Amino acid sequence: MGGATKFSRVDGFSVGADTGGNPAGVVLSGLSSCPTPEARLSMAKALNYSETVFVDEITPASPRRVTLRYYTPTEEVDVCGHATVACLGLLLERGLIEEGEGVLNLLCGDCRYKVGGGSCFMQQIPVVVDEPLGGDVVAKLCKALGIGVEELSESFSPRVASTGLRDICVLLTTTSALRGLKVDFSAVKALSEEIDVVGVHVGAMEAGKMIDDGIPVRNFAPKCGIDEESATGTSNCAMACALAVEGVLTWGEEYTFLQGEKMAEPSPSRITVRMGKDRDEGAWVGGNYRVVIDEGELL
Repeated sequence: MGGATKFSRVDGFSVGADTGGNPAGVVLSGLSSCPTPEARLSMAKALNYSETVFVDEITPASPRRVTLRYYTPTEEVDVCGHATVACLGLLLERGLIEEGEGVLNLLCGDCRYKVGGGSCFMQQIPVVVDEPLGGDVVAKLCKALGIGVEELSESFSPRVASTGLRDICVLLTTTSALRGLKVDFSAVKALSEEIDVVGVHVGAMEAGKMIDDGIPVRNFAPKCGIDEESATGTSNCAMACALAVEGVLTWGEEYTFLQGEKMAEPSPSRITVRMGKDRDEGAWVGGNYRVVIDEGELL
């Protein structure tokens, strides 16, 4: 990488100013310090956060246009919710963007963002929901998660959904089943490769209702080098939209997803999904952030 590269660590989807969230690396000088995919992958691998976001450009015109690119320790990905929230929060604190709305230029396309009041939100592209998975794939899925078919919700069959990243969305009937998952990560990776998804996103609703003040979820993406992710904006948004398509959730409402309960610090995380009035309008995902390392250097 040719000398020290400056980076920040910001936890996206924090519970408050002092706890929780999912760590992301943020490299503000993306094009100058890490101009090639090889350099970015090397940086992301060295930092070893689930995602590192590189800021390639911020236009001076209003509304601001911010170009971002995302890398896991193993590959480039189209979009990442928690890294976007983390990055926007840092840009706001550094005075590089202002409170209000702007445009994000991402590999998956352009979308809007809103920042202010201690939180950051990004618009998601319209959801794509596939047909329910076939019985043989569901059987592989249940075996990989260590659950029986009877623990799947009758109101929502497992299927692939995407608001930028393809995930298998699964809804269970109890939180105990969610907490007790015995995941075979090699099997999840093989299934993810087989049907071309990033990973598996699993939630729970008892009797079709939210639990406490939100919907508890877990996310597994070993294909991308992430056994379990502590906060995933795009996956939660895809699941919320898929559930709304099937009538389990309601368009036009706001939902909170609770993630990372089974993981070590700095989890847990709170992710807010603001649903549009219908499927075409899509949804916004966002939450709070906290800057943990304002400026570090990697040699």
